[in-house]
Amino acid sequence: MRRDTGSGLKTDWDLVQRIDTVKTADLFYIVAGAKWDSSNNLSIDNEGAYCTGTGFHPPYSAFGCAGCLGGGGGGIFSMDETVIAGASLTGNYASDGGGGLLMASYALYSGTTWIDQYIYPLLKVESGVFASNYAGTSEGGGINATPAKESYIKGGYITNNMTATEFDYGGGGLFLPSATHGKETGLTVRYPIVTGNTAHGFGGGVGVCTNGVVVTADAAIFDNTADQANATTNPNEYGDQWALDPTYGLKIDPHAADDFFCAKESTVFNAMLGGGYHRWTGYTSGTVSYIPDMTYKGTLSATRTGGWANKAVSMIIDGKDLTSSGIPNVIMKNKAEGIVEIYVPDAHAGSDGFLEGYYATVKVATGNSSADGTVAGEVTACKKVESDSPVFKKYELTIDQSAPAPDQRQEVHFDDNPQTLVAETRTDEKKEYPVYHLTDPNTFPQTAEAVLQADRFTALKANPTSADKEAAMGMAVLYFTGNYSNTN
Repeated sequence: MRRDTGSGLKTDWDLVQRIDTVKTADLFYIVAGAKWDSSNNLSIDNEGAYCTGTGFHPPYSAFGCAGCLGGGGGGIFSMDETVIAGASLTGNYASDGGGGLLMASYALYSGTTWIDQYIYPLLKVESGVFASNYAGTSEGGGINATPAKESYIKGGYITNNMTATEFDYGGGGLFLPSATHGKETGLTVRYPIVTGNTAHGFGGGVGVCTNGVVVTADAAIFDNTADQANATTNPNEYGDQWALDPTYGLKIDPHAADDFFCAKESTVFNAMLGGGYHRWTGYTSGTVSYIPDMTYKGTLSATRTGGWANKAVSMIIDGKDLTSSGIPNVIMKNKAEGIVEIYVPDAHAGSDGFLEGYYATVKVATGNSSADGTVAGEVTACKKVESDSPVFKKYELTIDQSAPAPDQRQEVHFDDNPQTLVAETRTDEKKEYPVYHLTDPNTFPQTAEAVLQADRFTALKANPTSADKEAAMGMAVLYFTGNYSNTN
């Protein structure tokens, strides 16, 4: 491996890779303060490493290099394990993608013969600054990475980066292409703030084409801008065309996708970093579900199986199994109205009403269809009745069967007049999807578990309170802010 002066490092493809079957092509590394270990892994530490004002002009298109899935990398171009700790990548330029850093996956060749194998390298960013970097014709003004699923960014700043792509989606600060060919990739980003970013197209904060993304509750995405001016010109991209071309059946409001846009599976939580809520509005083909804040006084389970001669009766109250006390019976009086009778040992019994507010599950299977069944719900009435046993109290319970079980998700009802998206991709057959318009920021319940899960189309704008924004900023470790993408 040869170390050049001036612009940085130049190496042939086959010298970078430890696998010598890869087809050779000239690539350029432009980086200061870099180190390689004995296995050719790149490490940039905090011993004065500073990469600034460099440029990368690849002689090939984004997918034109031999086996390389992605091109560019103004500050760093890497196809092997990369560790960044305390370094700064600022003011770099890539005419393709990844103004600050491009981490590319690649396919293996033997001579000119393609081998059905793809490599996704490991990225570890312990800390660092990615600022004022620029990507031209492809995604990722700050970072464009297709890394192994164990990759992570633990802290640092990603700010004031830009991608001017008119061919792909964008990603002013951070762009993660999809994994293909049966591989699983990913990047764990801890406590990010995504704010102040701009996209000429869709997803000012986060934009994903047909790949899918998860936004967790330890993130905060707000105050981004999506111009929604026009769609990508990449014939292999989908999603934004669906939103702009009325022949697909959709018409969405301006700036509906300011903060989030995804054209495949997505999971978006309402809760945000700092304990607040995004209060999303926009459009989705998915559903919103949540766990109601139902606090029951306790739980009761009572079961009887078998006829009178061979009956078996069990009972558990608040986790305590009372079966061994010899429960006499469990009786289904009126399944439709949720009325049952149970026996409770004297030591665990109480006055009228003592089981009201409990969540009860009562099952009876005697073989007599008129006396059998299961009821479950909240006990709304608990009335003591005459008992035929000297050591058991007998109660008639009325159970509200519409009450949700503890930790059971419920769906939020949307409007009854969704638009219909008719969409297909290279891998998905044409299908109709109902797309709902969420206009009320309180549609999402303000609970930690409230989540939107969509199968095809989601365009969202966050509406957090000023207090929730401040709380998020105070908790953040990593910032995506002041970035710009003018992708169309």
